[in-house]
Amino acid sequence: MKRFFISFSVCLFCLLSACSGDSSASETISTYSFGEDTIPALEQVMTEQSGGRLTAVLSPESTAGDDAGTDDGNAERTDSAGNEADATSPYIAYDYQQFTEYQTGPVVRSYVDLLTGEAIALQPEEKPDDSVYTQPVGSILLTRQAVMDGATSANSEGENTGDGEATSYASLPHDPELLFRVRIDWTPTSCLVTLDHVAGQDFGNSLLTAGSALSFSTAKDLLNTVSPEEIGLPGSSMSEYSLKPGPGFVEVDHTACLTIYVYQKNAAGTNSLVETYFISSDGSTLYRQTGTEPNQVEKITLSGGHTSQAASSDREPTE
Repeated sequence: MKRFFISFSVCLFCLLSACSGDSSASETISTYSFGEDTIPALEQVMTEQSGGRLTAVLSPESTAGDDAGTDDGNAERTDSAGNEADATSPYIAYDYQQFTEYQTGPVVRSYVDLLTGEAIALQPEEKPDDSVYTQPVGSILLTRQAVMDGATSANSEGENTGDGEATSYASLPHDPELLFRVRIDWTPTSCLVTLDHVAGQDFGNSLLTAGSALSFSTAKDLLNTVSPEEIGLPGSSMSEYSLKPGPGFVEVDHTACLTIYVYQKNAAGTNSLVETYFISSDGSTLYRQTGTEPNQVEKITLSGGHTSQAASSDREPTE
């Protein structure tokens, strides 16, 4: 997955360089907006020591006027007007160049700290350790539930502070089916910040509905509809195994999943643990644990579609 991100980032950097041409940037922006989501811009953590300047603002609908550089002689601008994309744009990307060599890592670290604070509430896909920011090239993906369509327009314009601080994320309604993503890619002297939306739920929202969507008895019934071979177990029938509940719901692939321990019955009348499985809260996806952490898993595809069919018929009503 990380290799894919780095390869994609290199391609996108090349695309941005080709599109931005020779224009020079003179403006500074304080926030980015994508649809109803607004976050602080990278400029808020850039310093004189780090260097760096915005060279292009790109989206699929970009025109010549979208380049960060302008020829009208304006010295500086401190708002986000003209640098936002509506929900119909697949993405919007901010391309920064001319950083002091190897200062991009510290800048990205400060930016991630800002975005993952309580006010902005973005969460990293994988929590990075400090060594990530010492690498000359890297990529970090942050997500949160998107702000509900129309939410910000319902507030008065005065709710933004004017100094680049957006309205608190917690005070706005969220779209339970849409994720807002911020991807940050960097090289020794450049940084690319890309915003987009993708269908899905973060773990917090997934957990809110998990208890009413799937109980242990329902999960047990789901597993008893498959053959051991389908889920990587020996034997001819699931009756050879005993299923026990794990420690409630855990996060797997950004989704709340119920933990199921599978024990093999033996002649001595005792059970031995053979596998640990995770079933998504909607009963549509099954994972088998391959390591010691919940996210070290293998996604299991059931040939007969047992999981999806059982989930639609056995789901308990939401209170």
